[in-house]
Amino acid sequence: YLEIMSLPVDTPLWEHLHSSDLNPGYFAYAPFRSTLRQTLTLGATWDDYMHQRSRNFREQMRRKDRKIRRKYGADGVRITCIRTPEQVPGFLQDVACILERCWQRRLGATMDVDDLGDRGQAHFLRMAEATVLRAYVLHLNGDPAAFVLGTQYRGVFHVKELAYAAEYGGHGPGTVLMYNVIRDLHAADPPYLCDFGYGDARYKREFSTEATVVSTVWIVRKRAYTRLVFGLHRAVMLLHRAAGDVLARLGWKSKVLAWLKR
Repeated sequence: YLEIMSLPVDTPLWEHLHSSDLNPGYFAYAPFRSTLRQTLTLGATWDDYMHQRSRNFREQMRRKDRKIRRKYGADGVRITCIRTPEQVPGFLQDVACILERCWQRRLGATMDVDDLGDRGQAHFLRMAEATVLRAYVLHLNGDPAAFVLGTQYRGVFHVKELAYAAEYGGHGPGTVLMYNVIRDLHAADPPYLCDFGYGDARYKREFSTEATVVSTVWIVRKRAYTRLVFGLHRAVMLLHRAAGDVLARLGWKSKVLAWLKR
């Protein structure tokens, strides 16, 4: 099958794929629920970006940044940008340390620590050698507390992963780190766009300047086997969505997420 990722649902191509005009030997299948793709168009300067945002946003972000710096002291808060091959081994050690303690790990929603072994290190080294890697780590009193894994290519900074150690959750380390990441994007080798990727998250809503509803589409040849496989896939996804909807209606979904973040 042919996969088209991040296709906006309000485009002529989306309409064509779901119309009778599609080649009769194929069908279009959206395997996942449509989701937001949120982006940030950088200002000419950091001050320009901040002035575009609401007064409440500016005050809230500055307050969170000051709070964590008061808590750990000027020398206790360190943010490092990772771009060179020499930095990769230490960065991966910090990432593994954070992943072992982040709440998303209970959901299986983060990269696997096992992926940071020799093969994973070789992958990150190749990205750094190609000058594509752009990642950040927040240390609090020397302890790795949060990381942002990103890549930058042709003027677009792609946020691949953000995670933080659960014990620091009360201080907003992920938000503070992303706030400083965006400031650094304006200051050094600035891209024109920061792409937060698929899905919704609070930090994406806070920092993004645009949002588009997108979906993944598979174009599949019509055969008995493919109809059976994709029919089963649809049934499983419907059950998954129904379970999430039931939890939301009962008011349990937020409680489950809050428990996982502890």
